[in-house]
Amino acid sequence: MANRNRKKMSAATFKKLVDHAAAYGTDIANADKVRWIKRLRDEDAELMSKADVIDRRKITRQMRAVLFEHEDRRFVAFFGFASVDDMPNGLPEGLTEIELTPGTFGISVTETEVMPRATAAEIRELIESEFEGVENYEGHELQAIRDLFPRILIVEASVDFTYTSDIDRVLGAMVAATYIDGPIALSEATLNAASELFSSGSEYIPYQNVLQGVLSIYWGGFFVDLYRCVEQLYAVPRLLDLTKDWSSSRSIAELADLLDKRLAWRPREEEALIRVIGGCPLATAKKLISAFGGKLEETSIPADIAARHVYNMRNGLVHFRGDTKIAQPTDDQWDQIILAMIGLVSETYAAFGKQYHVATAIAAPAMPVPAAPAAEPA
Repeated sequence: MANRNRKKMSAATFKKLVDHAAAYGTDIANADKVRWIKRLRDEDAELMSKADVIDRRKITRQMRAVLFEHEDRRFVAFFGFASVDDMPNGLPEGLTEIELTPGTFGISVTETEVMPRATAAEIRELIESEFEGVENYEGHELQAIRDLFPRILIVEASVDFTYTSDIDRVLGAMVAATYIDGPIALSEATLNAASELFSSGSEYIPYQNVLQGVLSIYWGGFFVDLYRCVEQLYAVPRLLDLTKDWSSSRSIAELADLLDKRLAWRPREEEALIRVIGGCPLATAKKLISAFGGKLEETSIPADIAARHVYNMRNGLVHFRGDTKIAQPTDDQWDQIILAMIGLVSETYAAFGKQYHVATAIAAPAMPVPAAPAAEPA
């Protein structure tokens, strides 16, 4: 079975090359012949056939990733990222670049469905005359086939780091580490904060939203994706109050969904945002106010002021009405806002993430203590 799996992967890789050439008007002679990449060693062949693919992502036509495991080892393959030498601070903690092998290459190409980058002529020159049955054919060299595809980076991800089991978190940490010529002017401090969120944040954060944000081509897109992370928690403060008097074994997420479906109840957004921010350390609200250029009076409630700034920005970005227009911040101002919003996501999920997602067991009612028997008369 393992051999058949390896042959299928090899066949899929070379078929991809043949199909790519055909799409550009070049037919490869002997296209149906068997071809493969030269075997490296038994352990690598076993990895190729037996590794468990945990998850995969397609970010763009060329930017892809796949997370796979084999024998207590974890690996991630990336397409479309800079080389480690071009990363200012190297790979994120817990990731180590390793040698590309036929096994890891086969998994990477077939599981991500990445497309070749070579011309039809280059593909024909390399594979047309070499196949099973040709004298002295022992398979194609890995480096030669590798060069027909986009840049590939293989890392071993330490299983001692929790974040490496989540492909969105690993991708986010990689994007932050390689954000050299990104579309928006994120400062080093903000990129470091994003990287720390991906690698050390709460396991309950919807990291796919944060990843979408850091990949956004404009500031507002990043802001809205961070806002959506916080928005998910809006029902928590109200429903925590409710469950003090009406115990439930359901999670807050389940209760919120049930109340929405049965009673059409949803928390009022700005009020909920105030309470969520109020559940964070005071410094969180103050950083938000400062980032938006706001000020606190002696009688001000920081959570109220911070929530007003965040909510007004959100409305100005997602609605198209005259009363929601906002003055566009400069790049420096936007950077400070995004930095403060990353802090807000981190703190809100530290405070409410587990309560939102995990059901709390209801304490069993205490059993009544039987009365002591009455003393018999003397």
